Amino acid sequence: MKTCSKCKEEKDYNAFSKNRLSKDGYQSECKSCKNAYGKKHRKDKGSQFIRAKRLEKDFSISIEEYNIIFIEQHGVCSICNKAETRLNNKGQPHYLAVDHNHNTGEVRGLLCSACNRGLGLLGDNPRLLKSALNYLETRGYYGKDE
Repeated sequence: MKTCSKCKEEKDYNAFSKNRLSKDGYQSECKSCKNAYGKKHRKDKGSQFIRAKRLEKDFSISIEEYNIIFIEQHGVCSICNKAETRLNNKGQPHYLAVDHNHNTGEVRGLLCSACNRGLGLLGDNPRLLKSALNYLETRGYYGKDE
């Protein structure tokens, strides 16, 4: 059993999210309190505030910097030159993903979900990408040659 730091109720450990950095391996506040805080925070601050924090935390860029890159790329993916087609739960297109060098953290550009996943699944490995290109060129492909 563990006591929640917010509601002060004693609850079973399955009511807490895991946290490998904490002494006992669990968050200090229960899932219910954490979810309630998140809902209130999103309502009070708005989704753009949350997005700005995530861009800063994950990529060290501001929304303004993201928007500059977006405008420079004419609102399309840096690889396929198409707008994002993946939709969120409200039926609106997702934002283009921020592509970055995983070693240096340097932002390389914005990618659609498909291109971002493709690079990620191939481990950002130029040798594998060249091999995939060679495979398609020698064995045929069904995509349009654009």
